[in-house]
Amino acid sequence: MILDQATCPQQVRLPVCETAGGWKKVLTLDMANGNPMLRHWHQEVAVFDKNLGLLQAQSVNADAIHDLRVAIKKLRSYFKLYLASFERKNTMELFSKTKELFSALGKHRNIGISRQLLLRYVDKSSSSLSSLILYLQLLQEQAADYTRRAIQQYDRTELTQLTALLDREIAELSPEESKNKLKDSVAFSLKNVAHNSKHFDERYHLIRKDLKDVLYWTELFEDNLVLTSSQAKLVDKILDHLGRIQDHEVMIKNTRHFRKTILSKGNPEFALIKKIEDKAKRKQADLLEKADRMTRRLLGEEG
Repeated sequence: MILDQATCPQQVRLPVCETAGGWKKVLTLDMANGNPMLRHWHQEVAVFDKNLGLLQAQSVNADAIHDLRVAIKKLRSYFKLYLASFERKNTMELFSKTKELFSALGKHRNIGISRQLLLRYVDKSSSSLSSLILYLQLLQEQAADYTRRAIQQYDRTELTQLTALLDREIAELSPEESKNKLKDSVAFSLKNVAHNSKHFDERYHLIRKDLKDVLYWTELFEDNLVLTSSQAKLVDKILDHLGRIQDHEVMIKNTRHFRKTILSKGNPEFALIKKIEDKAKRKQADLLEKADRMTRRLLGEEG
């Protein structure tokens, strides 16, 4: 790890900085020995900077977009934990520019997922869906242009300021205080999950958000502070199912829009796409049932 104050004077507390010679890691006391919340924050900032730099220097890359999106999701989750720990309200706007970047990245990712899922359902009928496949390809090209602009225009000042804020305030928490704040936040999120699970089909997206926070937060400590290893694995499986449900929802939305706005009902492709949508909905229902059952097990509502 290299501390380069001469070439990166404004970012000496960040894990990486951009110099004429490329990316250099910056050693911080927090990363080495400090509060787990800060250590993980800095680690994800490093992942963020690395992949943002890659995307700014080259064409849109699906792997870099994925890694950047995951880093943003974790940073947003850690920031929510900070807000809860210090009882801050109505300050998520401090993360607004980075959230906008996340949304732009999501447009490209969602079209790509729709194309991948569609190919799993069409089997040997892909030639009969050439116009739909071309439509999705054009959508993704448009999304790539939009994403590229968002990447180039992103102002990192927001993330720099947030890092300085967290460095200053979280460092004041003792290890015991940090653990107690984490326990309280996880308990509150699981309470939300229990409430929303009563209407699982309609609120699965809210359940997914809360469980994702729970998983990210429990990873901050390595001593099974809140969840056992088996419970953490169960949460991960639930999130996998809920993520696949969301992916199917995105695909169905795109295919339905194409079917209803471009095709006539007499077009053979219309009926084929409708058949694919019905099959995808059945898969969604199966995944919802499994996720619901696993969530009840997690909450202790099922043996």
